[in-house]
Amino acid sequence: MPTATGDCPAADIAGADAACVVEPECWGGMVVITGNVSITAADCRAEHVWETFAIAPLPADGLTHNQAELAAHPVVREVCSAGVLAASLNERGREREADSWEPDVLPPTEAQYAAGSRVFRCVAASIGSDGSRLTRHHFGPADAG
Repeated sequence: MPTATGDCPAADIAGADAACVVEPECWGGMVVITGNVSITAADCRAEHVWETFAIAPLPADGLTHNQAELAAHPVVREVCSAGVLAASLNERGREREADSWEPDVLPPTEAQYAAGSRVFRCVAASIGSDGSRLTRHHFGPADAG
C-alpha cells in the first residue's frame, strides 16, 4: 500500500512513524471476536463500511494482533483518533456530516501476524443520517477514484 508523510496529520504523531494513504483502501464490515479481526477488502467505488486513513508499524511495546489490546495503546489511540481522522479527510470526506465519522483500529489478522506483518491501520466508518453507507473514497487525493 503506497503511503506518504507529507501533508499527513498521522505523520505528526511523535513516536508513531505513521503515514497516510496515497491510494484509496476500503473495507466491508469488521467482525472482532476475542480480539481477532475478520474483514474483507472492498471496492471503494461501491458501497463499503470502512476506509483506511493512516498506516503505521506496530509499536515496539504493542506487538500484537489483538484489536482490543492494540486499540488501548496510547500511541495507537492518538494516531487513530477522531482528530487525526478529521484532519485527514479529503474534500469529499468533509462534505459528510462531521459527527458521523467513527475511527477504529485494524491490526494485522492473526494469520498476517503469524506470517510477519507488523503494521496496523486506522480506519473510519460513516453512516449518514439517512442510513447511507460510504461510496467512493474520503481520504487521500479526491481525484483518485
